[in-house]
Amino acid sequence: MDSAIFLASLFLFGLNITLLVLFFNSIIIAFSQKDSAWWKHVLNFSNYTLMIVLAYYSFIFTGGEIGSGSLTTLSPYIVSLTTYLLTNILLVAVFFLLSESNRIVPILKGMFKDTITTYVCTLFLSMILVILIHAQSFFGLFLFSCITLLLAQTFRQNFKLYKAVSHKANIDELTGLNNHGYFKELLEIELLVAKDTEAALCIAILDIDDFKKYNDLHGHIQGDVLLNEFGALLKTECEKKKFSVARYGGEEFSIIMPNTLLEDAFDFIDDLRRLTNDTPLDGVEVLPYGCLSFSAGIAEWEKKMYNSAELLNKADQALYKAKNLGKNHVRYYNQHSEYPTIQQSTAT
Repeated sequence: MDSAIFLASLFLFGLNITLLVLFFNSIIIAFSQKDSAWWKHVLNFSNYTLMIVLAYYSFIFTGGEIGSGSLTTLSPYIVSLTTYLLTNILLVAVFFLLSESNRIVPILKGMFKDTITTYVCTLFLSMILVILIHAQSFFGLFLFSCITLLLAQTFRQNFKLYKAVSHKANIDELTGLNNHGYFKELLEIELLVAKDTEAALCIAILDIDDFKKYNDLHGHIQGDVLLNEFGALLKTECEKKKFSVARYGGEEFSIIMPNTLLEDAFDFIDDLRRLTNDTPLDGVEVLPYGCLSFSAGIAEWEKKMYNSAELLNKADQALYKAKNLGKNHVRYYNQHSEYPTIQQSTAT
C-alpha cells in the first residue's frame, strides 16, 4: 500500500513532494515501532529514497509527465514501477550478501516468483490513486486512503488466520515439533541451498529403542508423555545449533543439519545419544539399557545424489544397521563399505 501511495505521489507531484511524504511516513512508523532498532528505520528510509529517486528518473526519461494524470501512454508508468521493484530486489540481495547469508539464492528466487503479482497490484493501486486525486483532489486521496485502510485491515486479519492455520498444519500435535510433511518441505529448501552454494548438509533419523516395550508396560498415555519429553530434549539441543528437528512418525524423529560436515554431525548426534542416556525419565529403568536410548542413522548430501528421497534412504540404511548392532548406536552411511556404515558409537 505504501509503495502505491509513493508512486502515485511521484506521478502527480514529483520527486520533492514524494520524498517529503516518505519522510513524514518514516517518522510516524519510527514512533509507532519504537521496539525496532533506530538503524533499521534509517536503512528502510534510505532504501525507499533510492527506489523513489530511480523510479522518478525512469519515469521522466521514458516520456512521463509529472502532474498530467494522463494514462494514455502506459510505458513510462510500467518502466518506472519496474525500476522501483528491481531496485528493491537488488537492495535485498545486497543486504544478504553483506550478512553473508547462504540463503540469498532461494530467497531471491522466491522474490522473483512473487514479483508479477506485486507488480500488477502496485501498478493498479498507483493508477487508481492518480485518477482519484487528479479528478477529485483531496477527496480522491481521502477515498483512496479509506479503501486502502480497509483492505490493509482485511489482509492483516486474513494473514494472521493463514499463519495460524499454516502453523497448525506444520506442527506435530503431540510433541510440538515439526511434522513429517513440513520436514520434507524444509529438507527440499535446505537441499536447494546446498546445491546452489555447495554447502555441507547432513540429516539424521532417530528411532527410540524398545519403545513398544515401554508402551506395553506403562500404557500409551505414559508413552505419549515420553515422546513429548524426548521431543522437548531434541528441540532444546537442536535450537542451540540452529538445526531443524521433526517427528518423523511414531517413535522416529529426524534432524536437518545445514552447514554441517559428516564428522560434526556424528559428534552432535552421539553427544545427543549420551545426553538422552543420562536424562532421568519416568519408567525407563525397565528398558534394556536401564535408560532411554535411541539408534540413529546419518547421511550427508552429495552432488551425485538424485533427490531427497535418496538422502533419506541412505540415512534409513544407516539407522537399520545401528539397530542391528544392538541398538543405542549411531552410524553414518558409507557408500564404499559392504555394510553402509563406517563408524560406530555404543552406550557408555
